[in-house]
Amino acid sequence: MQNVNRYVPPDLEGTISANSLRGRRPPGSLRPDGTQTVRFEMPFDVWCDGCSQPTLVARGTRFNAVKSRVGSYLSLPVWGFRVKHTICGKFIEIRTDPANAGYVAFEGGKARAAAHPEEEKPKGAFADLENQAREKDDKERLNQLLSFQKRRWESPWRVNKALREDFRAEKKRLLEKEREKEAIKDKLGTDMDILPERKEDVDTARRIFEKRKNIVRKREGKDELRRRLVKNTRAAGMPF
Repeated sequence: MQNVNRYVPPDLEGTISANSLRGRRPPGSLRPDGTQTVRFEMPFDVWCDGCSQPTLVARGTRFNAVKSRVGSYLSLPVWGFRVKHTICGKFIEIRTDPANAGYVAFEGGKARAAAHPEEEKPKGAFADLENQAREKDDKERLNQLLSFQKRRWESPWRVNKALREDFRAEKKRLLEKEREKEAIKDKLGTDMDILPERKEDVDTARRIFEKRKNIVRKREGKDELRRRLVKNTRAAGMPF
């Protein structure tokens, strides 16, 4: 596969890999200094400190980053991703933040301040009225759920008894259906699995049955007409 730099000469095929032939490391392996080149996507908007003019590196921009372990938080490793900004040529380092389950801009840039969720809420008298009504509905719903949960588990023994009764009834129903299936299999002399009855199958069978009845009724009508014609013809030819 010469077009993707995986070509191995025929005399070396089977004895060496394409990476070893070119002195490259296998994909996913670490360098002697413990670093690794990975594909990294910027987790948030970053203002670059190296550019002469304010330049924003947008969230989702992808780079070839040098990944390395830079520390630990409790038992979790802290990873650093060092990327090169193509506009100014300076480096930006993003590190994981296990304490807050996120990322931080450690060097070469600053994270763009995002709007607080509280600031994005609409303001005004109507907005306050809608929020109050929504909070009232949520509170009523929460009280209903708490009341239902309290009634349900007021007596664990009674709840357990009801569950066991439902289980027995369902088991009895399933066993009855299984006996009906076995009876149908014995009647038809087949080992095929009998699927549950569906409304679509019942409607289809009813239409086929009605169509067949109409065909039989028309055929019987024709036979009756033929008998009458034959009888009348004989009566006309033999009046006595």
